[in-house]
Parts: sequence; C-alpha cells; structure tokens
Amino acid sequence: KRVPPVAILKITDFNGNVIDEYKPALGEQVIRAEHAYLISSILSDNEARSWMFGYNSVLNLPFPVAAKTGTSGTPRGDAAQLVYDNWTLGYTPDLVTGVWIGNADYTPMVNTTGSTGAAPIWSQFMQFAAPIVSGGNLRGFTPPAGIIEKIICALSGTEPSQWCRGGQKREEFTSDQPPLPPGKDLFRKVKIDTWSG
Repeated sequence: KRVPPVAILKITDFNGNVIDEYKPALGEQVIRAEHAYLISSILSDNEARSWMFGYNSVLNLPFPVAAKTGTSGTPRGDAAQLVYDNWTLGYTPDLVTGVWIGNADYTPMVNTTGSTGAAPIWSQFMQFAAPIVSGGNLRGFTPPAGIIEKIICALSGTEPSQWCRGGQKREEFTSDQPPLPPGKDLFRKVKIDTWSG
C-alpha cells in the first residue's frame, strides 16, 4: 500500500500533554497484495541469492528480511567499471532501511560494491533496530489469501514432467498465475522425422 510520508509523529508540551498526534492513513493499494508478497519472498530468499553472495553473507540475518544491493557507475563492459556509489535497501514487516555510500565530490569509489560497502552497515543497523521496532516479535512475511504452493521442476519452473532434470522444489504462486503445466517443461519427448528433419 502507498502511505503518504510523514515527518512529525507527535507534538507534546513541556508537561507531556499531547498537542497533536499523527493518525496513520490506511493507504492506497497500488499493486496486488499477492504480488507484493511474492516480491518480498524473492528478496528474502537466502537460497536464491546465495549463488551471488554466498550462504553466510551480510544479507543473511537471523530473522526474515528482504534486501537488495546495487551500485551506480559507468558501465564499460570490462572489469574497469567506475563505481560512484553503492547502496543496500531492505525491510522486515516492521522496519525499512536504506544505506547509501559514496563520495560527496562524485569521484569514483575504490574496491567496493553494494555487498561490501553499504550492506555491512545496513546489516548491523537492521540487527540492532529491528528487534526494538518490532518489540521483539521478529516475524516473517505473511502470505495473503490467493498464494498457493506448488512443486515445480527446479530447472524449468514448470510442474514436473517425467523428464524433469535437476530436481524438484516447492515454490509460491498466485492462485490465478500457477506454474506452466508439465507439457511445457524444457525436457520433452518429441518425435523427429529423420527424413525431413
């Protein structure tokens, strides 16, 4: 939901009497709740990001958290890309945090990426602040109605056919957007006319 930003939550006088207090708006639903949940599920899947960051990266916190890192620079198609800044954004159901690092004079940074620059700062802050903000109730992302689980072929993402290779795994989908059927698996048995090809 889109909720308007607010800067002042409460104003009290010197005796502690509340003069004004912000009342949170309900917010406007801007994308389907199921899609928002699936995005959070993807961004909090340590298994999915492990091939890039490893299983024990600074993004793998002791509680469920969605995270994304990034850099900006001048892509040159080689290892000499100039990196001007990097960032890490992440959230739990109770706390959103973004960390940006860079040089104020716009000069390139040296030997740093989103996972080595901003991510450690983000990780330390989240581990400190999330338990406080949540009142010690560090919860995961709750699936809304309309989310289903299906067994899929790990390689193709379709429902497993008899030729599925690479194992099977459980994934979440919206009930009206399930995985493709087994007949769409990458591995299929087909007849080829050897005369015509």
